Amino acid sequence: MTVAFKAMAHKTVVHKIEIDPDCTVRMLGDAGRDVRTMDTSAGENQIFALSLIAAISVVSKRNFPIVMDTPLARLDTDHRLRVLKYFTEKLGQQVILLSQPDEVHGRYLNAIRDKIGVACKVVHSELGDGVGTSSVTPGYFEKV
Repeated sequence: MTVAFKAMAHKTVVHKIEIDPDCTVRMLGDAGRDVRTMDTSAGENQIFALSLIAAISVVSKRNFPIVMDTPLARLDTDHRLRVLKYFTEKLGQQVILLSQPDEVHGRYLNAIRDKIGVACKVVHSELGDGVGTSSVTPGYFEKV
């Protein structure tokens, strides 16, 4: 988890992450203080959760797909790039990103473009009274 966290987080506050057998988690700074006791942003909490998912994937020694719904929503620009690169380069397995159109574009799309196997769009059709259907169509990103 420490390796994944350091790869995705641009801040260098966390020196080591420890998880005890009783599932107590500590994110230790250089001085040994648990930085989880300090206020953290939604983005920092998301990096923590993503690091845990990555660690479980590595420790399980199982190659299973990872599905991430709006993975960049709460992250600042540096974290966005680092998370995309980590999950598309480091894990080497199938990663399914469910994103909003304005979430993965420009430099973020360029960073993972060669890793994209299939790009699809979910299209919602309103039937009325708040009921609708969704279908998957080819294409999502510009020229992928």
